[in-house]
Order: sequence, then C-alpha cells, then structure tokens
Amino acid sequence: MVMLRKIVKHGPSTLTISLPSGWCKENKIEEGKELEVVEHGANLKVLSVPQMAQKRAIRIVYGENVDFLKRVLINLYRKGYDEITITSKIKIPRSRISSKMLELVGFEVIEHTETRLVIKNIAQPKEEGFEIIFRRLYRLALSFAMEVNDALKKQEMEKLGEIALIDKEINKLYNFSIRMLNRSGGDFEGSGYLYMQTINFLEQVGDQLDEMCSDKAIRSSKISNAVLDIFDRIIVYFELIYSLKFDFDYSGLLRAEKLREKLFDSIKSAFRQPKSDYIMLSYMHMILESLFHIETYLLNVEDHLSG
Repeated sequence: MVMLRKIVKHGPSTLTISLPSGWCKENKIEEGKELEVVEHGANLKVLSVPQMAQKRAIRIVYGENVDFLKRVLINLYRKGYDEITITSKIKIPRSRISSKMLELVGFEVIEHTETRLVIKNIAQPKEEGFEIIFRRLYRLALSFAMEVNDALKKQEMEKLGEIALIDKEINKLYNFSIRMLNRSGGDFEGSGYLYMQTINFLEQVGDQLDEMCSDKAIRSSKISNAVLDIFDRIIVYFELIYSLKFDFDYSGLLRAEKLREKLFDSIKSAFRQPKSDYIMLSYMHMILESLFHIETYLLNVEDHLSG
C-alpha cells in the first residue's frame, strides 16, 4: 500500500513524518520503541523489528576438514551470526583458521580449549550505513588497480607482492558488506540482490588483480606500452562507473558505454598481434568483464530505487 505523508520540521534541522496508525497497531509500535531505518539510495526502509539488534548464535561440529570449516565460518559471518561455537571430538586447529579470522570484522575468539572454540562479535555497532561501506569497498578496489598499473608502468615488479595485500582488505570489506545486507533485511528481489551481485564482482576484480600480481609470467616480463595503455583506459572506465553511482554524474553514461566497447575491441585486436602479452591481456579482459557487470548492476540499482 502506498501512502503520502507530509514532512514536518521540528527545530532548525530535524524533519519528521507520522507513521500510519494501523501499521503501528499491527506491529505494536509504541512511544519510545526503536525502529530500524535502512538507507537505499534516495529511499528509506523502516523496519519494525531492528534485525541488527538481534543476537544470533549457532553451534557447529568440526570433523577433520579445516578448509571446509573455514568456508563455514565465513558463510555464517556473512549470514549475520554473532556467536559461533565449534565443538569437536578431536583437537580444533585454531592456528589453521586464524588467517580467516582476520577477514571477519569484529569477530574474536573468546573461549578456546582443545575441543571447543567460541567466536563472538565484540564490535560496537556503528552508525555507518551500507552505502558508506560500499563506497569504501569500491574505492579500495579502484586504488588496487591504480597501484598495480603504476608499478607495471615503472617496471617495479618487486612491489607487486606488497600491493597484492590490498586484496585481503577487499575481502574483509566484502564479507562485512554481505553481512550488512543480510542483517538489514535487504530487498533481495530488488536493490538488495543487485547490490549483492555488484559486491561479488568487485571482489572478483580484487581476486583478478591479486592473481595478476602473483603471476610469475607477469612479474618476469616487460609489458608493452600498447597493453599498458589499455590498462590505463580500463582504470578510466572504472572511475567513470564510480562517478555514475556516487557523484550522480550521468553525463558520463554514454562515454562509459563507448569506452567499454572500444576497450573490448582493443583487447581483441591486441590478441591478434604477434608476440602479444597474452597473459596480461587475459587478466585485463577478465577485469573489464567484471567492471561491465558492475556497471550494469549499479545502473539497475538506480532504476530500481527511482522507480
């Protein structure tokens, strides 16, 4: 049901609207009760039960597969659980899961014996909304690409290993962003789903750049200026998508589309050249495809929010 509500000003900067009385009665909304307000671009969603405040706990049993355990921990974190208890009949290898713990913002081990491990969210809730974290994730992925490009141009291949550590920070923000979406009651038939897909492709860009930095063939070769020029323009495309989403600069929409098409053509042509940098071109093609998906999903987010 769609209703219109008039905005009332209280004081110099506070704007308020009234809530429908029928909705308040149905959801037992009374004076003093807190509601959760979720930002979705230009829209707001009001939730009667603050999902972020709900503490969720789960108990799991560890067998012998450490890699499987790490995947389970990541997935439970993303789903929004606040406390995870691991029990086992054998010794739990805490040292083997420590690397994954670094990717879980706010999670710490609060109890540890040989056969029992309790992991809990000890972080205090922050006022930062999803949009702020999402913007930070995007900027970090963009900075990653720019630093890799700069090192390749200067032939400073020894720096690539250190630059690749940015991917770990991307993974951390990626996990936290997914967690925020799941805990905020996101609209997974609309903007929530579109944001989820966008985040997935941003994480893919980070993985592709990480693999590029680690590739021995890249680190032991001199990339041609022609191929580096393509990488330059991919970063320009990356920045254009950012402007479309965060600066609301839709004047660059046609430019982004034309640049993307030229980039795909340039990579295709470069593959045909003798002694071409095939490995580097392959990475750039994968990154460009991921950025194309990001552009598509972000534009669909805006259409969904404005429609």
